[in-house]
Amino acid sequence: MKGLYRSFPAFAPDYTGVSSFLFAENALTIFLDPHGCNGQSLYYMDPRFEDFGKMPKSFSCGIREKDAVFGLDTLVEKKTVKLLEYVSGDYIVLLGTPVPAMLGVDFKALSEKIQRLTNIPAFGIPTTGLCFYDDGQKLLLNCILDWAESTGNNFESERADVHIIGATPLDGWDYTSINDYLSLLRDCGITNISCWGQGGLLQKAKGVKNSKLNIAVSSPGLYIAQRLEQSYGTPYILGFPIGTQMETYYKSLIKAKINAQTPPSNPESAFVNKDIGRVLILGDPINSCMLRSCLQLQFGIPKVDIGFCFFPPSICMQTDDFIFTEEYELNQAVSERPEYDFVIGDPLFQSSISGKKYIDYPNIAVSGRLYAREMERTFGKWGNIFLEKHLI
Repeated sequence: MKGLYRSFPAFAPDYTGVSSFLFAENALTIFLDPHGCNGQSLYYMDPRFEDFGKMPKSFSCGIREKDAVFGLDTLVEKKTVKLLEYVSGDYIVLLGTPVPAMLGVDFKALSEKIQRLTNIPAFGIPTTGLCFYDDGQKLLLNCILDWAESTGNNFESERADVHIIGATPLDGWDYTSINDYLSLLRDCGITNISCWGQGGLLQKAKGVKNSKLNIAVSSPGLYIAQRLEQSYGTPYILGFPIGTQMETYYKSLIKAKINAQTPPSNPESAFVNKDIGRVLILGDPINSCMLRSCLQLQFGIPKVDIGFCFFPPSICMQTDDFIFTEEYELNQAVSERPEYDFVIGDPLFQSSISGKKYIDYPNIAVSGRLYAREMERTFGKWGNIFLEKHLI
């Protein structure tokens, strides 16, 4: 039945995507909500919240029914100004939720008013809670880049040769996996690296025009990398290596891109796996595509399909891939296909895939913190270990 959710939770909404990006920033994130949206973004969707030494500056306006009736603008202005008596920040981000979406709040005008009142850069991000986290991140990053390209200010540019864009926990990036990528880049001779979402976002955005290479590790990251290529001609690559063969390829690719040389051709498998013929991956676009590349290249699996639970860029889609956003769509898509040898996806999807060999591959944007501690490393050689444990 369409619209009936028995085992799926609501996937990470757009304001959660923004909150995840701002978690490590010295910014005041202010939700225009009764409190539930802010609470969901922190308590349920972000594993970093368990580390109480790294608490974000995230606040709720605590909207009541009468506030919605008489208008939110004055309430938000007063609470923001009062908040600054106790907490400081480099900038302010106002986040929309279903309440201001229904009321038609003008986020651009409201953020400009708060910026005049506080003399602190303020951004209004018109999220609604009705779209997915990747849409919210695109809104935020576009807003930040517009500001960086058009506004004179006192923020210094952070210069780096390589910018990693989109590495938030919602796409599976914790401190360990980020360090894995930094280590690979250092092996390529690159030491000056910026990772967006790890603090200093405004400074990174101001300095990104000097980047030699951008690395998109999520759908929003790809969207921004393509914008930066159009604006500044900066080359970019997509994703990260899973498996040792992909790691070797990525090292060659990165060195070629950073030195403006001809990139290596895409690697191909030297054999066909006769024991495993069909695999289905259920997950977000970039991680799923990287996993598919490893399964085809390193394990020789001839048929690897992806069921995307978030809308993928066109570059990620292949002939038999499909998109689902609710249980009915997943059940219908799988029931119409021949049985797969293995299905890889978030544990919450397993109930919709009866009778298959299932490999847990948690996705925080789907199941939040429920299985965050069970996530396994897959970057580079760790991908071999993860897949060999389950497939062989």
